[in-house]
Amino acid sequence: SEMCIRDSNKRDKRLIERKTYYDNFQADELKLPGVDEKFHGGVEYMVEHVKNNFNLDLQPPGIAILLYQMGKKQINEPFIFTQIKRYHDRIVGNMTPRLAFGCLYGVLTTNAADDASFNFFLEQFYQYVDKIGAAEACELIEALSLNTQYANEWKHEFINSALNPHIFNFWERKFRHKKPRLFSLFESLKKLNYQGEDLWELILGALQERKSLARLEDLAYLYESLSEMQEQGLFYRDLSGEIEFFRAKLESKEDYLWKYNIE
Repeated sequence: SEMCIRDSNKRDKRLIERKTYYDNFQADELKLPGVDEKFHGGVEYMVEHVKNNFNLDLQPPGIAILLYQMGKKQINEPFIFTQIKRYHDRIVGNMTPRLAFGCLYGVLTTNAADDASFNFFLEQFYQYVDKIGAAEACELIEALSLNTQYANEWKHEFINSALNPHIFNFWERKFRHKKPRLFSLFESLKKLNYQGEDLWELILGALQERKSLARLEDLAYLYESLSEMQEQGLFYRDLSGEIEFFRAKLESKEDYLWKYNIE
């Protein structure tokens, strides 16, 4: 009933407010409580709650959740980073690898942090960089591709020094046979004009060896993207072999030819 929805709305908002302060246990440290965004407003409500309550007793887990969830929706609110500076001393030494990752993800994707905030959260991330997992490495490359504040040269070096060791370490178990991660890496690295040969060769090889890669939309995306990269002439090597491979895939079924104009 309407009354039940209204009561649930208040309860959900209280959960979010508590989550801002306390490290309540849950499977993923960076998720909001299991409540329905349709009624409580999700991270947008959390942002407004922090903006309108200057004396909140923010704790590191709540800060990480806030920044990560802002990053997921690319909410540009510079005031939040000004507010969080009051808690920098509290953050130092009180993070986990997942929380440190979440903060940096939010810094990069919101494009709202000043240089002081960026440097602070980058330093915090480096304290835990050896302990991040495959998912974090993949998401941070996505975050770099969405960032408009910093030069690609720095982003490329960050990938090479901080993220590639994890990707190579987890490649067989967490990347090679994971289509969503392969496509995420492909798209993000393409946006970044990244030229690291070792990583690109792994990605291109894995995409071509996937026998289950049969969706027209996926094949067309790869064919068009590789063709564009070839035309731009910025890739470190010729891509004719890969282009012909995916073109042949598109020409292999009459249904594809009927739905997709390969020319």
